[in-house]
Formats: sequence, C-alpha cells, structure tokens
Amino acid sequence: TDYGAMQGKDAVRDIHADWSDDEIIYAGQHQVRKAPPSVNMVLSMPPGVDRDAFRHAVRDFVDAELRPRVDVMVAFHDDTEHPHAHVTVRGRQHDGKTFNPGPPVLARYREQFAGALRHRGIEAEATPRCARGHTMKSERSHVRHMRARGLMPRTESAAILDAFRDLERARNGASHPEDEGKPRPWVKAVRERHAGVKAVYTAAARELAASANPSDRQLAQQVEQFVQSMPAPMFAHDLYKQALERQLAQRAKPAPTAVKQRDGPER
Repeated sequence: TDYGAMQGKDAVRDIHADWSDDEIIYAGQHQVRKAPPSVNMVLSMPPGVDRDAFRHAVRDFVDAELRPRVDVMVAFHDDTEHPHAHVTVRGRQHDGKTFNPGPPVLARYREQFAGALRHRGIEAEATPRCARGHTMKSERSHVRHMRARGLMPRTESAAILDAFRDLERARNGASHPEDEGKPRPWVKAVRERHAGVKAVYTAAARELAASANPSDRQLAQQVEQFVQSMPAPMFAHDLYKQALERQLAQRAKPAPTAVKQRDGPER
C-alpha cells in the first residue's frame, strides 16, 4: 500500500476506515460526485508465468499509472495456478475526483500492463476480446464468489427465466422478435462487430496472399485459418437455453425398466 506493507485484518480495517472518511468530508457538497470507498481490479496471467516477474510488472504498472494520483492497495495471491493480483483503488483520487475508469481507460490500462509484462520478460499482448474472436465477457469475480457460496446472482436467474420463456414460446409455436429479424440491440451490436472483425482479417489475408514475400503468403494462410476457426457469436442467453434443452430432453426420456433375472439355469 501507500503506507507500506500491511498484514492482518486490523491493518486492512484501518485502511478501510481511512478511505471511508472521504464521504464524511464531502458529505453535503452536492457538486461533488459520490464515490465508493474502493474500486477493485484483478490482474492475472496463465499458469507457468514467472511469478516474481509478474509481481514486478504489477508494481511497475501500479506505480506508473495509479499511485501518482490515487491511493492503492495490492494483494498477491499464490493459492491458484494462475498468478494474480488484487488491486484495490481508493474511490476518490488525490484531487477529490471520483476514480471511475470507463472502457477506454481500462483498455489503456490493459495495454500499459502488457507493456510492463514485456519489460519484465513476459510475453503479453493487450488485444481486445473481439479481436481474439471472443464475444462473451469473462465472469466477474463477485459472481464467482457468490456461486462458490451456493448463491445465484439475480442477473443470472433473470437470464435463465428469459431463456425458459423463449423455449416455452418455441414449444407453443409462438414467434420471437429475433425470429422476425429484430434481435436485441446488444445482440445486433455484437454480431455487427464480429462481422467487422472477420472482414478486416479477411482483407488483410487477401493482401498478404498477393505479396511476393513467401512469409507474407504463409501468414495469409494462418490468418485465413484463424478466421475460419472463429466461432459464431455466443451469448449467455444461448448457453442457458442449451442447458435447459438438455435438461428437458433428459427428463423426457423414459425411465429404464428393470429386468428381473430368473434363478436357476436356463433350458
């Protein structure tokens, strides 16, 4: 932390109390935007990465990008195969503004952290999810923690109910807006972005294939293979529907009948 290394629950409690004082100081100042006590981020890498180099890269990134303007607390966890660090940032910066990084800022953080990793000898690139052919977001940490405690997030239960209603509509012969060419706005946006990414890769492969350089033509083949391997956009709604369909199909199967064996030799 900015106060040095800290150990024990009491030290963490003191930090939380200190950061929570911000809202007492700014209470009643309506022109000042409210801020949460803290904002959490997780930095992680795949198994096998040098943990010491990873730690140095995390510190480099935090010291360069965050610490000059906001208080930060970093905790490294070695209890899993994936080296990861929990970066807890004070909700209010030194200048009194709320720490609220939007998507463009988070994208810049990814690029800067990737640069810090490369500087420490760890190969890393900060490509956006859509450029890798992935359309589904990774599960948020608080959702994983809820599921580990046997709880279901409200958003997930609502999505499962929506998927079940879709199945009911299909079984009753009713149409869905998506069947009539009216997909949900976010579904349409993801599909258009996915198609745009494929078009860019296809154009790049075509240009490389026309090159006189053999290595360019070989790269063109690799790009084409990557484009062909890109899965169609998938959404959590689709996964829930597939899971429900499997469960319904399993329940529809007749129970196996027990065959009573006869005693004694057969004639």
